[in-house]
Amino acid sequence: MGERHTGSLPFVSHRARKLPKSLAVKPLVSTNLMSQAQVDLINFQTMPDGDYKYIMTYLNHFTKFCILSPLKSKRAEE
Repeated sequence: MGERHTGSLPFVSHRARKLPKSLAVKPLVSTNLMSQAQVDLINFQTMPDGDYKYIMTYLNHFTKFCILSPLKSKRAEE
């Protein structure tokens, strides 16, 4: 990383690091509708909407269809 001053603001150049060829990234391939999905929780406790403090996200990798659902807690009963 080189650093050069131009006036009052420093100029910083970043060199891209080369990844080893053994670390190849393989894409996620779904072959049918319900073969792979992803579920995650978004935490909104600092700014809740009434009693709802979380948003559950469900993403189907085959169709890219996304479902968002508000939750009051992290309990599985909801």
